Amino acid sequence: MHHDSPEPTEFALLPASALSTGPSFRHRIEPIVEKFTDMKADLERQRATMIRLWTKREQQFRGVLDSTAGLYGDRASPVGRCRRSRAWSCR
Repeated sequence: MHHDSPEPTEFALLPASALSTGPSFRHRIEPIVEKFTDMKADLERQRATMIRLWTKREQQFRGVLDSTAGLYGDRASPVGRCRRSRAWSCR
């Protein structure tokens, strides 16, 4: 997916002083970064799913509109009725 700004790294989210505080701080930060990364991946998957569903619905909607417009056109045109069915009265 295209973004205007680069993705932050786990260290870009931390103040510079936090990077030099040792392993105990890192152990506390890693689960936070992991959860953030998981949430972001879930969000991207949900976005892709919704786009796919919306696209499908839009195609279905257009199909219904086209069919309805065609049906209306057939009913409004006496010539169209006569060509399709000889049983209809074509006056």
